[in-house]
Amino acid sequence: MSVGDDGGDDVRLSLVKPMTDEQVPEQRLSPDGLGRAQRRGDACASCAKRWPRPRRPLGRLDDGTVLYVCDQCAPGLEMAQDESRGDSPAS
Repeated sequence: MSVGDDGGDDVRLSLVKPMTDEQVPEQRLSPDGLGRAQRRGDACASCAKRWPRPRRPLGRLDDGTVLYVCDQCAPGLEMAQDESRGDSPAS
């Protein structure tokens, strides 16, 4: 929505920048156990919360759809991924 050249405000509907392919983890995930909103990227892939809309990319489904997690679930998933790779926190 935009107001003409009469000096009015320019209102943009896009609030979040689209991600580039390089910003999405290469991890491929199974859609098994995910609801429709989770599979579309409209809900957190971990807790299924829809609002605020999840923004952190988790990986992709086999069809290329990006799965997202919310800010509350992201730290726990990052720690789990680090442990599965054998990374340990610095002591």
